[in-house]
Amino acid sequence: MKTHPLPNRFIFTISSGRSGTKHLTRILGSFPEVGALHEPAPNFLQEMRVAQLDFEIAQRFLDDKKLPQLSLAKEKIFAEISHMWCKGLLQAWLLREDLPVPDVVILDRSLRSVALSILRLETTPERTHG
Repeated sequence: MKTHPLPNRFIFTISSGRSGTKHLTRILGSFPEVGALHEPAPNFLQEMRVAQLDFEIAQRFLDDKKLPQLSLAKEKIFAEISHMWCKGLLQAWLLREDLPVPDVVILDRSLRSVALSILRLETTPERTHG
């Protein structure tokens, strides 16, 4: 697997799920100098709950899984649009002095709209098994 230096600039999101992340990915991805991905692998979902109780798990995920994947990006600006960053990964990133401070986009959608979207998709967090 060929790796490159990390991009110069990162864009992450703080959001709930169902708040426009896919739409933002399309917008940012329309700029040729931006590599924008929506919830790319490796996915933090499996580690998220335990990482919220044990910060070292988030740090290990960032070091062992996420940073190697990010080093594959060819663009100078990389946007990972996912609601996972605000659930433990962003804190691990910010505590690393060797990583650039990312730009953060806060996406806001009414709680009712988020809840209705989740119900329509039948993907209630912590309740839907699949």
